[in-house]
Amino acid sequence: MNSIFTNNQLYLDAIAIKNVSIDDKLLKQLSTNVRKLAMTLQDWIELSTDWDIAVGRLRRADWLLRNDPAPLNANHQAIIDLSEGIRTLEGLFKNMSSDIQQNCTNIIASGRKILELNSSELTNKVLRNMHEANPEQNENILIVRQESIRVGVINWLKEIGISHWQVFTANQFIHSGVNCRRMLVVGLTQDYPISLFNSVYPEDGIFTFSHSWIKEQNEIPGYFSDIAQIKIEKKILTDLVSVNQIADTEKAGNYLEPTAEIDGRRLAIAAKKALLNINDSSEGEELLKCRAYLLGSSEMVFLPISSGAIDAVDATAPVGERVQRVAISSITTDSILLLRVGSSEGEAISRMANDIGGSEAKRCRNIQAFWKSKLREKISMIGGPKVIRDLKDLGIANPWIIDWSHPSTIRPNSIDNFKIILTYLNIEHEETIEAMNILRHLHQVAGMRFRAILKQKFETLDMDEISLNGYVLVELGNDSEVAKLGAFRCVSIGNEVFEVPESAVKQLQPGIKV
Repeated sequence: MNSIFTNNQLYLDAIAIKNVSIDDKLLKQLSTNVRKLAMTLQDWIELSTDWDIAVGRLRRADWLLRNDPAPLNANHQAIIDLSEGIRTLEGLFKNMSSDIQQNCTNIIASGRKILELNSSELTNKVLRNMHEANPEQNENILIVRQESIRVGVINWLKEIGISHWQVFTANQFIHSGVNCRRMLVVGLTQDYPISLFNSVYPEDGIFTFSHSWIKEQNEIPGYFSDIAQIKIEKKILTDLVSVNQIADTEKAGNYLEPTAEIDGRRLAIAAKKALLNINDSSEGEELLKCRAYLLGSSEMVFLPISSGAIDAVDATAPVGERVQRVAISSITTDSILLLRVGSSEGEAISRMANDIGGSEAKRCRNIQAFWKSKLREKISMIGGPKVIRDLKDLGIANPWIIDWSHPSTIRPNSIDNFKIILTYLNIEHEETIEAMNILRHLHQVAGMRFRAILKQKFETLDMDEISLNGYVLVELGNDSEVAKLGAFRCVSIGNEVFEVPESAVKQLQPGIKV
């Protein structure tokens, strides 16, 4: 029994995670002061857009400086956020209390020094560890937190001639099936899914990189999944730090990725502003319960919380399988969504349906225009409320007359409701219903062709452009005004639920700066 225990302990020691603790005094000054300012001004941030932008930029800069190992330069997102954060902060704190003024002064001083030095101890530590790997072996894995960081690191490694390391985000690696001999994970373990550390046992170990003033956890819970679910704990062994450093460490929870928190708060405000403009022009439409999704283009889109699907791109899938129809409920940050730019997808499909149907489509469109014009005339003559009451009396529970009179719709989903409307308008049933069914079929065919074009365009698209810019636009035909589609990276998902007019769902709306 003692032998079994000893062997098990030796194995647990062997699989322990080695944490490289980085002692960067200048970054510590910036990081702790930014976090102190954010906590002190929590109420102000929610009331003031300027404070929100300043603190948000500084928190993102701090997080990126601790999580992006690429060398600092003018194009590094941490440097951009830090510069803009300092610039905004300089005009805000003069009339605040003395302690806040001192805090802001310290942030500006340490931030300017970082901008001046333009060097990163994190970069040096990661690079030194990468050079320890055998260049003849390709099973070396570097894990970073975000796709945008991954792209920047890949470009950096190409520039310096390192080809024996592969770079992934955590979820990409978990689902990749790639073998791993040595793994480096940049950032706090709490910022990553537990399954990353329990899904692989590299021969040369797992190394994490965090900073000395932030307390890393002592172990990561897990199981031997193939041995009767025996519970284990992977120890995290931190390299030697001084007693003073250990006593001075702060909770990791205060230093985890801030993006979702910052963007979620600002996204809710932007969504309410967008709805004010939408509601002014969409009176009488059916309302759908939606959440707001912030996109990499700094725009947002409302998507239903009920069952529904949307076209998306899986950048990690093999060519031929990238464009997929996914459930809206499965969308996460870093999902890539396909959305119309300018006019709606429905308008593009409508034009395509007309091209497919030719003269028959034209005949059906005339019949469609006729019954809708009669409905609009009725509304104009006796008023919308009277038409709604009449249709309810005839058996239609929810008469969406604004929707049905709009040129973009074909007919009500319920054929029984459609017959009631036609009778109410004194229009012959058979020919009108047949024509609308033909139009529906043409739209279905056009929709399938539309998605075939999407698949062809996006299967071979360079995904790096989306990662760097947050989105990419492509033309689907010669008419650039209508036939333009965008692939947008989802940056944040709002928690609040809004009632949104149906015509505004899946349409790009003004958002917030990403």
